[in-house]
Amino acid sequence: MSSVRALVCLSLLHCVVDAYAMLVEPLWPRLSSELRLTPWSQWLLLTVAMLAVNFSQPVFGLLRDRWHVPAVVWMGPLAGVICLPLLGVLPHVGALCAALTLGLVGIGAFHPEAVTMAGTVLAGQRTRGISIFLLGGTLGLGLGPLIGGYCVQAWGLRCLPLLIPPGIVLVLLLELGIRAGSNRREQPADAHRVRLIPFLREHGAMAGLLLLVSTCRVLPAVGIPKAVAFTLANQGIDVGAIGLTQSAFLSAGSVGMLYLAGKFQHGTERRHLVFDPLVAFPLVLGLGIWYENYYATIALLVLAGLVLNGTTAAVISYSHQLFPNNTGIASSLTMGFAWGLAGIVVAILTTVTNQAGHPEWLYWTFLPPLLVSSLLAMLLPQIDRS
Repeated sequence: MSSVRALVCLSLLHCVVDAYAMLVEPLWPRLSSELRLTPWSQWLLLTVAMLAVNFSQPVFGLLRDRWHVPAVVWMGPLAGVICLPLLGVLPHVGALCAALTLGLVGIGAFHPEAVTMAGTVLAGQRTRGISIFLLGGTLGLGLGPLIGGYCVQAWGLRCLPLLIPPGIVLVLLLELGIRAGSNRREQPADAHRVRLIPFLREHGAMAGLLLLVSTCRVLPAVGIPKAVAFTLANQGIDVGAIGLTQSAFLSAGSVGMLYLAGKFQHGTERRHLVFDPLVAFPLVLGLGIWYENYYATIALLVLAGLVLNGTTAAVISYSHQLFPNNTGIASSLTMGFAWGLAGIVVAILTTVTNQAGHPEWLYWTFLPPLLVSSLLAMLLPQIDRS
């Protein structure tokens, strides 16, 4: 029972972390207009946001495989819940970049340690544990735009720092629940590890292939909230409705997480890597065609979120099985580095499509990566079910 309690608290902490990380998602058009950002400044903020949260994960994943530091599970979230709401009161681009960097690096530090813990807390049930952990994160991804959009719509950007005290309280309470339900001070089960250089020498080609597959796969998941924000803002839709629409996409993944947590069959992870992008392809195509039809957009976003976000646990679980002695690096490849690379591409594409006056074109740019991801996934090895 103590293990279940620890996993539930860890999942809820993931919910808090990702909710605060997504507060700003519906606010990008408003930040751009109120701060009179140039296209360069907008690109800089979008890129900093993606680099900080995602490229910090490989660093902390590597550190996790060298030195087990469980304190990052609560120290990282504290940095996030303190720094990110400050975006509502900071006056210029430099201060915004600093707050984004500190807050999102803290959130990036949380993920490799937390997902590895989630994969080992239930003995022999790695994918189920990761699915429950990611379920909390997916719910947080959906709540963040709702909270950010509603608060700013009702009271303006300057109300966001009021979210700092409840965030601190939640992080500390959930940390106590995790600590009471697990013994994190013991050496982890995957204790036999190799160093980075020997790892790259032995597994570099396979790790590179997995990274490319993961990057192409998550690029639409990273970019769709941006496409929603700027496309709807271009149609004159208010920030509250934008947050609600983004939430439809991000929250839909929780249904897929629940399915994986309850019905997942070990050994089918690679199948998800091959077929899920093909299922998502016509849905993303539809978003690019019917972007002016709000109800069609909502329906397609829900289905796309179910496929793209709901099966993430299978990808991470596959990486852990492919590199069982380096789960920190494996988590960082599929959760951090891949999302960071995808984020850089999305930041460029978002800036280009906005300057062209057609933010809806962003949806179309996600189609080739989906096909590439599916094709390259066929080259990945099938892992023994035993």
